[in-house]
Amino acid sequence: MKHQIKNFESGTEKNQPIDPVAAAYADWLQARKDWRDMINIEGGEDFSHPLQLEAQGREDAAADIMLQEKPVSMMGFAGLAALAWCFNAPGEPKPEELPELAQSVDCGPILAIWRACTGKDGFPET
Repeated sequence: MKHQIKNFESGTEKNQPIDPVAAAYADWLQARKDWRDMINIEGGEDFSHPLQLEAQGREDAAADIMLQEKPVSMMGFAGLAALAWCFNAPGEPKPEELPELAQSVDCGPILAIWRACTGKDGFPET
């Protein structure tokens, strides 16, 4: 099952190609969700369960596609921003600290791109 992303332009309008980055972003989100869902299964606590490893492989493959292809839609650019956020986010601060930390020189531009592409005020969907 593919992860559904709402309120994005994905390149499905007439004469516009499907965005490979947007499609890979949806796959990446689904793989990450699948991996997180398996943390509480028996054998999942050490992150070596075969289903977790399979989900991690799908996540890595989708990230590779996102980095190799060129986005052709706002959703594709948003996906790249989410991937960058995943690697540069301010860690795991207290919830009240996140808004300030998110404006750092590393995170602020990524957050601005995400918000411009999605029209959302929150943080990137990862």
